[in-house]
Amino acid sequence: MRVRLRAALTWTFAVACSAQGPARPEVVVVLDTDAPLVGELALHPELSPDSAVDTLRIDVLDDADDIVDLRSFLVADLESWPVSFGVVPPPTGDVRLRIRLFRALFATAGTAAGMAVLDPPPQTTIERLVRVAAPSGVLRVGVLLTEDCLGTASSFLAPETTCIDASELGGPPTDGVTPVSGDPAPTVAGTWAPAREVPCASSPKAGTRCIPGGFSILGEEVIAGSSLVGFDPVPLRPAVVSPFLLDTDEYTVGRFRALLQRGPFKGPLPQLGIPSDPDLKYCTWLGATAPANDHFALNCVYWQTAMLACQAEGGTLPSEAQWEHAARGRGQRRLYPWGNEDATCCAASVSRTGPPPYDGLCAGFGMQTVGSHPATAACGGLGDVSRDGVLDMLGSLTEAMADSLDQYDAPCWSSAGILTDPICRDPASPYAARGSNWNSDPDVTLPTRLPWQPDGRYVTGGFRCVYPSAGGTSP
Repeated sequence: MRVRLRAALTWTFAVACSAQGPARPEVVVVLDTDAPLVGELALHPELSPDSAVDTLRIDVLDDADDIVDLRSFLVADLESWPVSFGVVPPPTGDVRLRIRLFRALFATAGTAAGMAVLDPPPQTTIERLVRVAAPSGVLRVGVLLTEDCLGTASSFLAPETTCIDASELGGPPTDGVTPVSGDPAPTVAGTWAPAREVPCASSPKAGTRCIPGGFSILGEEVIAGSSLVGFDPVPLRPAVVSPFLLDTDEYTVGRFRALLQRGPFKGPLPQLGIPSDPDLKYCTWLGATAPANDHFALNCVYWQTAMLACQAEGGTLPSEAQWEHAARGRGQRRLYPWGNEDATCCAASVSRTGPPPYDGLCAGFGMQTVGSHPATAACGGLGDVSRDGVLDMLGSLTEAMADSLDQYDAPCWSSAGILTDPICRDPASPYAARGSNWNSDPDVTLPTRLPWQPDGRYVTGGFRCVYPSAGGTSP
């Protein structure tokens, strides 16, 4: 795609097959990207949708960093790349550009230079500042917009810096601008390796599912500010997550009894269910020799109990990044395990009657056995089953995480660029929990971030374990 800038500080466009410009001074910029394109997703299900881009915005800046003019383009298909455009330098300075590549899904409507535009958040944008000295004739230069720069914002403070590539996250705007001649090379769009799913290194153990590794953008703008949210899941955080194994079911009473039978357990035992107590009668633990509730998820546990149980099984509690990557379809941005259709009573174990004064919207009292809501035709094909076959990630119990709960703009989350297997541990913060539960409002969605209740009376709290993809003890 060739777009030519015919007049200084004014954009005029013409699509042309030739990259030849007029004899007067002009900088022709040839852009390419290694990011996947939205148009590739249908043919390549191994690509993470969260990694895909479809919109290019180019701002022309003056020496005061004010926008002189701008244009936006839809660049969702391979046929759109490489993109080239010409800029006539101003009489008194260099060509200065701010180039942003992003997915419109993450952007908000705004205005700039008197024009309606999309404003993308820096966390989900590939941004480059480009500075080229005014040539005496036509100068053709190439710039690669690499997804390694996603989430690394440019700095306009002197000296200006911008992300060039993975090895230079903060270089001068003149770096990475290379002279080119002849026809543009074929596009490298879609070749950024972390966008592709990574299979587990071994077959899943009994009772687990493989969660392929890949790229996910954590958080969700559409639920920010909700009264149901413990901590707002914003700003969005791009992350690469390694493959892992995850329990198919939440950790059950029967499994904990079997753990105690194998040897001593050093952590505190779960709170015993007490029929006469209005709260504790919903606790599923009846004792090491009582099998009646073996197929129910274990609740009324301390965080330390959950972590030690997982460690005894060869695993650990999942991080928020692992849990969200698995629950939301590995980059598919699902609000619920099945997609984005609202939760109903038949789709998940939610909004059941529990301790007073909580009367549920759905029929029934207390917990249900694990896996009680498979996808069924009677429920319109909906069920509490993730893309990878993990059960009850929305309903049943709110699940303990390995992380501390902290704002996404807190120091442990706020490093620039793409996070790799992030986990936040802050001794001053409570532990995090994810997912709705049997006594919760059905409007709670998968991105919702909640605090783990620290006492042993947490009748709506439970856990499941995560294991390295190449090993771990069979649950």
